[in-house]
Amino acid sequence: MIMIQDVLERTTRVQIEVTRDVETYDITTSDMDDSCIPYRVAQKAMMWISNDGLLAELECIYPQYVNGPLCFNASSLITLNGTPKIVCDKSVGQVWIEDRGSSFTVWFTKGEQITKEVIVAPNMKVLVTNSQVVGITAMTVS
Repeated sequence: MIMIQDVLERTTRVQIEVTRDVETYDITTSDMDDSCIPYRVAQKAMMWISNDGLLAELECIYPQYVNGPLCFNASSLITLNGTPKIVCDKSVGQVWIEDRGSSFTVWFTKGEQITKEVIVAPNMKVLVTNSQVVGITAMTVS
């Protein structure tokens, strides 16, 4: 499970790369360096977290696809700007990609109400239910 501990008031640069012919989806932040710790969050997904608890990279290879959202916005959605400090304590088991062409969402669970979105950069936001990360949306075209 991937949890948010805090949201830091700082900006993060995010690079999004999608290679559809080899079914690879990659989100890399400016926090990526050689000291980041890798976590296998699912059979076909790896996440690297910095020593400070910041998402450095998320890579999905040959994921399972879905045609629509797996979680839905609550009636009152809280929007924050910043960089989430996260903890990955165990594998989520499976991830799904909702590919919309110029954007995609990596879903970590199904059926949850999204109560909060954290806008990390103009091309990335983290979707949260209580403190659990349920998805990450990335835009390949600004």
